[in-house]
Amino acid sequence: LVAALAGADVAAARGEQESVLRALEPVLAIEHRAGVDEPGFWPWPQVFAEALISEGRLDEAEALLAPHERLAADRGRAAMAARLGRARGRLEAARGRLPSAEQAYQGALATLATLTMPFERAQVELAYGQALRRGGKRRAAATQLQAARDRFAALRATPFLERCERELRGCGLT
Repeated sequence: LVAALAGADVAAARGEQESVLRALEPVLAIEHRAGVDEPGFWPWPQVFAEALISEGRLDEAEALLAPHERLAADRGRAAMAARLGRARGRLEAARGRLPSAEQAYQGALATLATLTMPFERAQVELAYGQALRRGGKRRAAATQLQAARDRFAALRATPFLERCERELRGCGLT
């Protein structure tokens, strides 16, 4: 599980979604799920869901997300709920439901406001900004993307910082 998650995280940082799916496939084959699916202990569901979304496998992403969202809520795992909220936002945006996507992103950001997790917050801001830009809301997108860029710069998270820069250029900003 540790090796699969590490491989998936590296592939995700590179933007190689197919490699994320391949890295995490063995996790799905584990029969005794109690420890594997415990929210927040092994943070793999949101990584897998986002890779599925990127590959256009939206129904599979929904099937994966729904039970993990319920479990995180039942257990009161705020950090995992926020991570899954980011994936939910991406799924809703991919389905063309921008208001639902915005609601998911705003919920994730509200949860993260109570936690010290700047990388996760920046990831939500980046995804939110991407959804807004693709939805034609360039000014609102720029606000989210600039916040994400500032956080990623402070963390020296270069691959993610570069994504922010590309998205900001897409908004007409440099």
